[in-house]
Amino acid sequence: MGTRRRRQRGGEEFVKRPFVPPANPAAINRAKAAHENSEIKRYNEWKAKREVEAREDAKAREEDAKMAAFYEKKKREQAQELIDTARQREEADIESTRKADEKARRVECKEHLRSHNPPLKSPEAAQAWLSDKLNQRANPQDYKEVRDCLRVLTAPKGGRRTRRRKSHRRR
Repeated sequence: MGTRRRRQRGGEEFVKRPFVPPANPAAINRAKAAHENSEIKRYNEWKAKREVEAREDAKAREEDAKMAAFYEKKKREQAQELIDTARQREEADIESTRKADEKARRVECKEHLRSHNPPLKSPEAAQAWLSDKLNQRANPQDYKEVRDCLRVLTAPKGGRRTRRRKSHRRR
């Protein structure tokens, strides 16, 4: 019952009161018995109070244990939500860089087709050049580059092409 209990619950330790003998020497025995009885009574009251506190503490610990699972679940949900939002931001960043990369690749392909011998100024001209099998046999590497560039230029663009109309505005 020492300092550990006091630290845990903030309770006070039981301290015995010293016996103060009366001035009359004949009443010492009666005073001593009365002092002992009052100390026993005080100790029993103190002990009952401590037991009630111990039961309340045990109930509080049980409730905390029950709620711990709930709090852990909430913490996991919050952590997962943070991870999901970070992942969404990351995907948005990747998507924006992907669009920029596609645009740069289209520009490179247009330049490559213009600098080609003979110059291929449109995707239709490039398609006609690819349909000639002699070009494929003459320079297979050049044929592959033109074919890849044509594929990039004719691929559908991602996202919305036109601006949204602002018809939902109040007038």
